[in-house]
Amino acid sequence: DVMNKQREIIYGFRSQIVSADQVRENLLEVVQDVIFGRTEDLDDDEESIAAFAAWVNSQFPIGFHPDHVVRKDGKRRGLDAEATAQAVYGRVGKAYAEKCMLEDPAQVNSMERFIMLNAVDTQWQEYLRNMDTLRQGVGLRAYGQRDPLVEYKNEAYTLFADLMDRIKGEIAGRIFRATTSPRAYQTFLGDLHRLA
Repeated sequence: DVMNKQREIIYGFRSQIVSADQVRENLLEVVQDVIFGRTEDLDDDEESIAAFAAWVNSQFPIGFHPDHVVRKDGKRRGLDAEATAQAVYGRVGKAYAEKCMLEDPAQVNSMERFIMLNAVDTQWQEYLRNMDTLRQGVGLRAYGQRDPLVEYKNEAYTLFADLMDRIKGEIAGRIFRATTSPRAYQTFLGDLHRLA
């Protein structure tokens, strides 16, 4: 039952990608989820903000600096995590739109669909291997006076939540690394160097 419910969610997500005429909206929703998810753990200290800026710059070519975080009421203290996430997402959306203008228009939708399907498929396969390992080892929990079924359900839920996070993270990490042609990628990189 656990696997069937999870399979329904993944296959539903995958078939939504396959059947959509344009997947950019789905792609950008995933990117938004990833960005907002990262800001949930953002604290108002230099180390946390620097780590967030480093993560943003490792994922997206927007030149995010720790000073770009949004402060409540414009004050020096009081981080506004939601406004920061919205600002980052806005800049990512703008950079991605510029990147897409350099790509082959006939191939952009196929590229976006490939990014999403590849992330789902590779992560799902890894997840199924992990679930087989869990299924084989969960019976040993009975020796520790724990109900194997309850343990399996709890760990399966945790693994599935991690799976969804990994899928979304992989999609977000690939949108600026995939291209329809090497020439478009080189042009985009050249534009980034001029902006920096």
